[in-house]
Amino acid sequence: MKSGIIYNGPSLLDGQPIVVIATFSNRNTKTGAVVQTYILRSDINPLEASKTGADFSICGDCVMRGEPTTDPKRKITAYSHQSGWRPDIAMQSADNRAQAVAHWKAGRRTFRVIADLGDLDKENEALCPASKEAGRRVQCTACKLCKGSSKGKSIAIVEH
Repeated sequence: MKSGIIYNGPSLLDGQPIVVIATFSNRNTKTGAVVQTYILRSDINPLEASKTGADFSICGDCVMRGEPTTDPKRKITAYSHQSGWRPDIAMQSADNRAQAVAHWKAGRRTFRVIADLGDLDKENEALCPASKEAGRRVQCTACKLCKGSSKGKSIAIVEH
């Protein structure tokens, strides 16, 4: 089995119907062989959910969530920045250095996208070893630095 539904029910954010689909692939050269999950509204097209704001059921008030729009040319991406998300299994996303520092003070490791290598906080962060800038020396499946319960520095990657 290469994919399957692992949850089908109400969103914990607003009670609207969502589905979580897990897929397995080893074709991604950065991550390697990993399970990837997709969280979608089960009652409407994902692009429609994003454009109308109905993706709140999935993204909540995440700052990376797109703005509702009627522009048919808009490209759509998804990412979760839910505050307080299980630090034992996931990194806390930080959108800037100030957010990262606040999370570090609270004892949480972060994953942060930086504009360039000069933005790396060398005392608290390490460059993602799977990134182009680090020479793609290891895939995520072998590295595991982004596992929330891992010890060590937080991870940063240059915007791509």
